[in-house]
Amino acid sequence: MAPYLINHPLLINRWVEMRELALARICAMAEPDSSVRDRFGALLQRCDQHTREVFCEDEWQENNNRMLLDDLQRLKQQMLEGITDWNSLLQWSTENCSLQGQELLVSVLLELYPTLVDELENHCCANEGMDLDPQMTLAELKSLIETHYDWALDIDFSQSEAKQTFWYRSEEKMEPRLGDCSLEPGADKQMPLGIGYLVRQCYDQLQAFADNEQATCAEFLLQQPQSRGIVRRIQAMSQTLFGEIRANLLDKEVLPMHLLRAKLAFFGVSKFDPRSKLWVRNTMFQGAPLLEDIGKPFADDWFMPLNPQSNPQTDR
Repeated sequence: MAPYLINHPLLINRWVEMRELALARICAMAEPDSSVRDRFGALLQRCDQHTREVFCEDEWQENNNRMLLDDLQRLKQQMLEGITDWNSLLQWSTENCSLQGQELLVSVLLELYPTLVDELENHCCANEGMDLDPQMTLAELKSLIETHYDWALDIDFSQSEAKQTFWYRSEEKMEPRLGDCSLEPGADKQMPLGIGYLVRQCYDQLQAFADNEQATCAEFLLQQPQSRGIVRRIQAMSQTLFGEIRANLLDKEVLPMHLLRAKLAFFGVSKFDPRSKLWVRNTMFQGAPLLEDIGKPFADDWFMPLNPQSNPQTDR
């Protein structure tokens, strides 16, 4: 899951673009009338109950869940005080809610207006080709790095902890795994997922051309052929707003769950519980129709599903 995000940045960029476009449509075209406000309040209550039903052993995630519950109480209060437009509420959440609360608010708004957002799912595909521009000057390439990958340049890769984790594919199951450079061999076989480090290496290599920045990428790659992939990626991703994971995936403290949530949340997965840095427990398809429900009318509303409640009369 995590390598998929890194290896398909243009596709991920497209997914996020469609989500942002959906939100923009709502802010520009929708007003919170009385029926929508009632639905909004009901969804907030469901989000509250759903979050309370999450069982999590990880202290960090449990703390995030508590902050989310606090955010939901503040959002309910805002609703009671009156909501005149969604833009103002989104701005309020930016100033008063945690990141989790802000993102949940966006998800709730998307649920309110299916006629505005549902058709965007037909536009989530992307051409993932990354063409190399060999005629780009090194001055242009350097400027792209400084503008779009400043986050990578801010990482101090001279610290051993910054490159302590390596990603590899297991021989038995061909699945991605994490290794520790200080404890395990195999770093020479690692997958090239440390985009920040690759960008930093490329940037440092460009310093050898400091006196000739009008040289082309073609000239540079003749001397540094191993940098072809990262140069192509820098050129392609500089044309996008999203898609690049702005974090050091080689860091000692990297937690794959952060990457997994980014992808799996698009598919409706919830209740994430990181058991360690090596694996995470979550809930899939909660609220989906059972086999006996297929072909029958059912409430097609899986957003923030709640645990089924037992009925003492029928459970006897």
